Amino acid sequence: MAGKPATKVTVQEVPCVVTSMAFYDKITNEKNGIVRKGRILECMEEQINGFYVNDKLRALLLDPDSDVYQLYSAEERQQFAFLLLMHFTLGGLYCQQEFHIDPYLETVKQVYKELLSVQRAENQNVIEVRSKVLRAVAYGDDENEPICPSDPANKQNFLYLIVDDFKRQVTVFQHQYGPVHFF
Repeated sequence: MAGKPATKVTVQEVPCVVTSMAFYDKITNEKNGIVRKGRILECMEEQINGFYVNDKLRALLLDPDSDVYQLYSAEERQQFAFLLLMHFTLGGLYCQQEFHIDPYLETVKQVYKELLSVQRAENQNVIEVRSKVLRAVAYGDDENEPICPSDPANKQNFLYLIVDDFKRQVTVFQHQYGPVHFF
């Protein structure tokens, strides 16, 4: 809610070690049954947690009973790279979905590169993510009343703080699913 001060903020570090698009090979490998020739395969539509699941990519993201859900482990699903794919795939209230995987992967790649800083690991020829990604929730006077995001239980409501100690920079990446009321 606009103009309401936060009295409490919770912060959780989000794992962020992915440095290659190979992380998404499980999706683009046609043997896994999510895409064929770059096109996302459709499935029977059902509603899960308020989202319509009508293709294999959304089933991978949201449907634990799906045959593709287990392609990514619980640890991989916590990675910032996975969360970005989920956020861009599920979109906002008026999301117009893509039928090909490439627009999702290109968007994730560009935003990931824009938000995060990397460095060469010391004494190694390996690239590692230097930025820290934090997921935050701000609460108002009533510590049980989240104000930003207003409903953090919704997968599409998020407030990420991306901290780069080297640059002394914090980037805010935030989304509120559904109608937003400005006061």
